[in-house]
Amino acid sequence: MTDYENIELRSEKVRNIIGKVPPELVRGGTGFIAVILLLLVLAASFIPYPENIKANVNVTAVDYDDIIAEALIPYRYITKIKKGMQMQIEMDGYRANTFGYRDGRITETGDSVIIMNGKHYFRAALRIRSPFRYTIKKDMDGFAFILISDKSILQYILNK
Repeated sequence: MTDYENIELRSEKVRNIIGKVPPELVRGGTGFIAVILLLLVLAASFIPYPENIKANVNVTAVDYDDIIAEALIPYRYITKIKKGMQMQIEMDGYRANTFGYRDGRITETGDSVIIMNGKHYFRAALRIRSPFRYTIKKDMDGFAFILISDKSILQYILNK
């Protein structure tokens, strides 16, 4: 029985061919992987990765052209929020996909801590200036989306 198990079925030439990997296949595979990685890096340099903050907004005063509002922003963003930053505001009852966003700017920020429901916030005063399809009234609530950075994915990765 043991004599039959040691019989070689392939010649030395066949074993030599089977044991070699064609160099064209290795170079082609390496080149293909390099092209894929290059395309991923190129795509990452063009795809934007905007960083937004969502904040609660309450309208405090309404004038003919100007609307003054107050936003409660999570305190962990105190160093990122600056005077003059732009934001988009969606008011309660007026969905943004139907009525659109209102544009606004931060006019001033406070640094005192406000604790609500166990979370820490700070106040920011907003000025909303854009006539639109609906009227904003005093004491209306809504949400503000503040754009902190508009970097690409690659810029975001390289800064870390």
